[in-house]
Formats: sequence, structure tokens, C-alpha cells
Amino acid sequence: MSAKPSLEPPHTPLWRVGLLAPALAFLGQFLPLVLFFVPVPIAVVTDLRGWRAGVGWGAAAVAAAVAGVWVLGMDVSRHGAVLASVTLLALLPVAMGLVGGLLYRSDRHQGVTLLAPGGLVIAMVLTAWLSGRWLFQVDLLQAAVEGWRATVEEGLRRAAEVAGGPPGQLENWEALVESMAQGIQLLFPAGLVVTTGLWSVGVQWLTGRWLQALGRPLRPGKPFIRWRFPWVLAWGYILGQLLLMGTRSGRLADPEGRLAAIGVNLVLIFTYVFFVEGLAVLWFYLAKWGVGKGGRLLITVLLLTPFLPLMEPVAWLGMLDAWLDFRKLQREGGS
Repeated sequence: MSAKPSLEPPHTPLWRVGLLAPALAFLGQFLPLVLFFVPVPIAVVTDLRGWRAGVGWGAAAVAAAVAGVWVLGMDVSRHGAVLASVTLLALLPVAMGLVGGLLYRSDRHQGVTLLAPGGLVIAMVLTAWLSGRWLFQVDLLQAAVEGWRATVEEGLRRAAEVAGGPPGQLENWEALVESMAQGIQLLFPAGLVVTTGLWSVGVQWLTGRWLQALGRPLRPGKPFIRWRFPWVLAWGYILGQLLLMGTRSGRLADPEGRLAAIGVNLVLIFTYVFFVEGLAVLWFYLAKWGVGKGGRLLITVLLLTPFLPLMEPVAWLGMLDAWLDFRKLQREGGS
């Protein structure tokens, strides 16, 4: 039997929950990472009070973000581009929170509830990028990366003037920044999908825990150790590897490097997808062997450490599990 969306504990001070959204949006102008948590209170209020309450607190969050930029000293009335960018960046977490709350309120499937808010954010970013290309002939991604590069290089020049240093050091740092800027542009699609997907799952998980703490019954979902993705997703990783091998060997003509860029983005996206499934397999067996949640979290952190090249083997384990289902074999074997 599905949970009733209107059910909530009595005397719940939801206005305090909603007030967190504009507070976080304002603080996020000084500490940008705080913006990642803006969707959580909006989703909670939307689930318990409906979309009108969510929209109201979301609008307050956008206004608070603009106010935060004004406090920083930027005259938003004279800088339309700044106002537009701040508003868009604030709308992304607000939209994620609204959709997330509505999905909990309508008692949707676990996978849809966790990932659909991220899908909306990706669609909004792509719409903004395409609109800039078609309507204004401006590549917003390139403009953003160039702005970041110019800001970093200016900071390096000032630091070099103050601290001094051997000649040529500044040129080396600028070359490194240029290489990083090219990498950001190359891997932007994969970075957008992976980052937004993880953000969406994290936000919805926090929202679910908060709702349960408020006494809201939720639709039961699969525990993490039972997560398993459709095996057809493995073909995305395989296609990416084939494109990379074809372009590197010269069998695929790729004068502008677009096929190679598609290949590397596909490989990166599906490596993270199947890393999650491989991690679920590891957690299944670690739990079976009596390893506590703290130990499993520590092992996960070690697997994500860039100095240990373990992410790809865990992703391969996840791809094999998509076909073989090791946990099902374990249950059927009874050991």
C-alpha cells in the first residue's frame, strides 16, 4: 500500500524548514558549495505542503541569491549578465528541489525519485547552452571556461608580482591553466552527467532521511547492496572504448577530434555508473563477511582515492555483475 503524501506529524514547524532554502542560497554566494544543499528543504516542504509552498520558498531562495551578490558589492541593476547568471544558478537547485519533492509526494519508483531531478537540471543546462548558441551565437561553455581561465591567470600574475620567482615560472603555470581549461571543455558532458547524477542522488537521499525523521512514511526501496543496472548500459562503455581505439589506430577518420571526445566522455560516464554497481557488489560481500558500515565507508573512500588506481577494476566488476548477477548466484548457492 502506498504512503499518503498528506500524512505528516502534528505541529511540524515547516516554515523553519522552508526558511533554510533562502538562507542557504544567500550563504552560497559566499561559500558556493552550500548551494548544493538548497534543494533539500525545498523538496521537504514540497512533499509535505505541495508545489505552491515549494515554488514560494524557491522564489525566496532566488531572491536571496541575488541579494547575496548585491551584498558582495556587485550592482546587479547595471550588470544584466551577472543578474542572469546568478538567477540561473539559483534556479537549478530550486528546480531540483521542486521536482524531488513532487516525486516523493506522488510516491514514485526509487530509481525515478533519485535520478529524475538530476535529469531536469541537465536538460535546463543544455537548454541554456543551445539557446545561447542559436539565439545569440555565444558558446556559454566556452565563455565560462575562458572567464575562469582569465580569472585564475590574473591571480597567478598578482601572486608572481608579490612573491617573485624564477623567470618562466609564470609561463609554466599559465600553460598548465590553459591545459586544464581545455580538459574542462573536453570532459564537460561527462562531468555534467556524473556530477548532476551524484548531486541528485545525494539530495534525494538526504530528503528521504529528513522526511522519515519527521514521521513521513516512504515507499520502500532497494537497499544499496541490491542495486543493479540494466546490462544494456554496458554497451555505452564498450562503444566509447571502440571509438577511442578506432581514432587512436587511425581506422576512424577524426580530423577535428570529435569522435575521440565522444568516446572519452562515454567511457567516463559509464565507468562511474558501473563503479556504483561494483561498489554495491563489494558492500554486499563485505556485509556478508561482517564488516560494519564504517569499515565499508572507509574502503569506499580508499577506492575513490586518485592515488590508488582501483576505480576502473571496480567498474569492470560492476559490468560483469550486470551480466552475471553475482549476488543472485550467491543467494542461489546458499553460501
